[in-house]
Amino acid sequence: MNASVTIIIRCLAFWSLLLLLFFLSGPITAMFPDAWPRFMYGAFGTISAFFLTWLFLKSEKRSVSDIGLVWEPGTPWRFFVGLLIGTSLFGVILLSLLLLTPLQIQFNPQPLKASALVGYLAFFPLSLMEEIGFRAYPFRRLNDRFGIRVTQLIVAIVFALYHVAGGQSIGGSFLGPGIYAFVFGLAAAWSGGIAVPFGIHVALNILQPLSGMRGASGAIWMLSHKESPAAGQAASPDTIGILMQFTVLAIAILLTEYYIRKNADKTIKIAS
Repeated sequence: MNASVTIIIRCLAFWSLLLLLFFLSGPITAMFPDAWPRFMYGAFGTISAFFLTWLFLKSEKRSVSDIGLVWEPGTPWRFFVGLLIGTSLFGVILLSLLLLTPLQIQFNPQPLKASALVGYLAFFPLSLMEEIGFRAYPFRRLNDRFGIRVTQLIVAIVFALYHVAGGQSIGGSFLGPGIYAFVFGLAAAWSGGIAVPFGIHVALNILQPLSGMRGASGAIWMLSHKESPAAGQAASPDTIGILMQFTVLAIAILLTEYYIRKNADKTIKIAS
């Protein structure tokens, strides 16, 4: 069988088995009390993703260290860098919404419940299971064979479809996770591991509900419409939000092209 076809089949098999394990874990994790089911779902998903990665690599006589899925002294720092990137990215988007639309941000007077804290804590294993599942083994295998351009496109589409399967709308899945998959993938390729994209992922996942973008429940701040917006703030939040998403996509694509050119220059220098 053609090597390219074999890699695609293996990656699709990996994702299919991963989704199956996620599905099977649902009834089990749902038995945990209060806000813990999501945390346990993420924990089980992380273990499942790591186990499948180990299993597929073992079948190829490789190890997790071959794809950078190991703890290193610099791992915490790379994760922190990812948190800074994700926080900065979110800050630019939020600032654009506040400057260009009638939205305003206010402190949420509702006290933060313990269940909300568990919910925020759950974003760590939930983000990690997705990074292992999409930016580790499949990403590396596809990138080694097809290059970063094709890999970014394939993983972004599958990542969006994965969110559709999880209950999100098609439009929301492709305009949200589908676009940020390019950011996560670029971070994984540039850093050689998943610590940086994991940090970006955690920051984005936590800051959205924290700032009230997913409702007032569990939020520290709330977004609301001004009664008398200033001149130049008449744009629809949805319109600006979509424009910002496509801006993120455009920047990610441009940086991917820069990454390709930079690595091509290195290859030419080494060859010469």
